[in-house]
Amino acid sequence: RLVRGGRRADANGIYFSRQYDPADFTESAEAGGYIDVMSDYGKAVDILPFENYLYIFWQYGITRLKAYGYQSEFVLSDCYRCSSQIRRETVQVCGSRILFAANDGVYAFDGQSVHKISAPISGFFENEPEEGMASGHFRACYYLAMTSGRYEGSGNNVLLRFGLRRGKWELYTGLCVSGMFTVSAGGFEQLLFTGEGGYICTFNGADTFNGRPIKSKWVTPMSALGRPDMIKSVRCVLIGAQGSGRLRITVRSERGSASRYILPSGSRRIYRIPLRVSGQLLSLTVENEDGNDFTAAAPTVVFTCRSCR
Repeated sequence: RLVRGGRRADANGIYFSRQYDPADFTESAEAGGYIDVMSDYGKAVDILPFENYLYIFWQYGITRLKAYGYQSEFVLSDCYRCSSQIRRETVQVCGSRILFAANDGVYAFDGQSVHKISAPISGFFENEPEEGMASGHFRACYYLAMTSGRYEGSGNNVLLRFGLRRGKWELYTGLCVSGMFTVSAGGFEQLLFTGEGGYICTFNGADTFNGRPIKSKWVTPMSALGRPDMIKSVRCVLIGAQGSGRLRITVRSERGSASRYILPSGSRRIYRIPLRVSGQLLSLTVENEDGNDFTAAAPTVVFTCRSCR
């Protein structure tokens, strides 16, 4: 059978075709039919198979359809209800879970329960996301493209990637992604992106995105470094790095910031960067210039302390 959710005349129905004839939606006991769903679920967002059931994602909930054999044996169960709207084009089966985005964050659903996984990127959901989000699943990663006023560019100007094994988020900027899809040929699979100008792109280790430098930035959260009662006066930063161009090292506090550039060589070494800034909370940023390739590791912030009383 072919199952679809909603139509113009009835946005809250689930329609199914005759068995072995996916084109015949004639409503009868021997052919196709429909199931009415309560209107507070909103419109259907997506329908997908998972764990031997069909799951229907609505704007404000998830239902499970057991549709084996005769129509009289169909069972529709309530799985999840929410007040934050689930977004179209964000629902993806990712191994043993289904991931989806709502107006207030990204969630994982295992067929029984739902939990939020987007705490590290909550800032992107402070305001209701714009229409036109895009998503994909590829090699144990969930991809979500959306618009953010924090970064330059129009359309979906940020790409978020969630690693399903490690549970970590990564952020890519400087590109516009309007859609994603996977292709497989000769046993080789690729994740492709549709973007501005009608281009189709893929990750391939290039130094640019469609001819533009790829900006990379690593930022630590603000931290009291275990001593919230002390003012830290930064003296320098020690960091191991190598690369092909300049790196900007910045230390920020609630009082201000200080930055310096280093020019790493092709082999890794430890750099000592004098910086002067003070505050109760500190954050470190490492970013490249003109899209150059680099690696950085094991940063250490050297500081002295005094009481803030």
